[in-house]
Amino acid sequence: MTVEADWGDVLRRARRRDRRRTWILAAAAFATIAGAASALALTRPSIDFLSAPKSPRTVVDDFGRADVAAPPGMATGVLPHQTRRITSVPFRGRQIVLYVAPTKGGGFCELWAIGKGGGGGCDRTRSDIGQRLSLGRLGLDHGSFLTGKLGEAKAARIVVSFPDGSSDEVPFVWVGAPIDAGFFLYSLTGAQRTAASETVTVLDASGHVLTHATDPLRSPGPLSQGHHVAGIGYVDVPGRAIYAKRRLLFDLRSPSGRRTMLWTAPERGGGSCWWTNRGSGCDDGKEHFLPEFVKEHPQRVQLLRQLNLGLYGGNPVILCCTVGPKVARVEFRFQDGDRMDYAPRDGYLVVAIPPAHDALGHRLIKELAYNASGHVLAERSVRAKLPGVYPCAKRKHYAYGVTMCP
Repeated sequence: MTVEADWGDVLRRARRRDRRRTWILAAAAFATIAGAASALALTRPSIDFLSAPKSPRTVVDDFGRADVAAPPGMATGVLPHQTRRITSVPFRGRQIVLYVAPTKGGGFCELWAIGKGGGGGCDRTRSDIGQRLSLGRLGLDHGSFLTGKLGEAKAARIVVSFPDGSSDEVPFVWVGAPIDAGFFLYSLTGAQRTAASETVTVLDASGHVLTHATDPLRSPGPLSQGHHVAGIGYVDVPGRAIYAKRRLLFDLRSPSGRRTMLWTAPERGGGSCWWTNRGSGCDDGKEHFLPEFVKEHPQRVQLLRQLNLGLYGGNPVILCCTVGPKVARVEFRFQDGDRMDYAPRDGYLVVAIPPAHDALGHRLIKELAYNASGHVLAERSVRAKLPGVYPCAKRKHYAYGVTMCP
């Protein structure tokens, strides 16, 4: 018989421990927590993945669609038909359900779902997690959550601590082979928690610290701020941007009349933020590449430093948003031999691909970044066949209910 982890029971027992003693973890003092063993009379919930209930067809399709519609090189290799329902977490009278699926590369994908909403991620080869703790952020059903996954098999307790000295026990569930990872979801809803920067510490059964991490995505203040712009509508602006000091750098209008605009503004605490009606981001002037990524992909890192333009599908297709500080000109080359040059502004560039280059045989195939002396700083090839990016007259049916332009 398959038994699902009773998250509510784990929560109740964790709260009983909190009444007996509160464990305070200082962010800079990752020492052994004395007496932790006496608080560990409870074992973590553990799920046999292969015996867990299979997920409904709608969830199988959700996992499958992620790869069918993935950009080149971004497919996860997920095995959607092996997806399992692991556990559920109560929230505001509803259940947030955790689904997990293995990947062909020995990793896994996870999805926290409530109703038709949800979010998650993939570690297709387990390179992200290893034995470490990986943290993320998730907004579900008007709630803000801290998510986590860990590969430390000796983990017995997880504690989240805040700058004011408070801390909470965090229930988690361990999923057996072939997943071999733990997962948790922690509510950050509420003024104090929403504004805090949290540190998560993992301990073994003897109370020794196995690993710890501070959520790199958390910062004081709101995560985003919405503003209405005439001719555009609602625009999602980074919460750290000083909106009153914004500057409009680009204002493009397609033949159909659709506008694409890009603004920049100083970031609170230093750095700068940017946003368009299709995306946003902030740059504190520091590089955030993982050391492993820099070591394994040095050429790609160098490319991203100089030419970090993403394709935003739609009508029109947009190229956006950042280039290196020494880039003076960007050249785009197309399948039909056409070439176009554009000059960035303050390290930003937004380009609307003309409709004449939407069809196969005419699409973008190369980007080149030049400095002021005309030397090539970076060069990148672009695949012409990108399903779901360019507009078309007739859509094509793919697997898992996906319909998009070829």
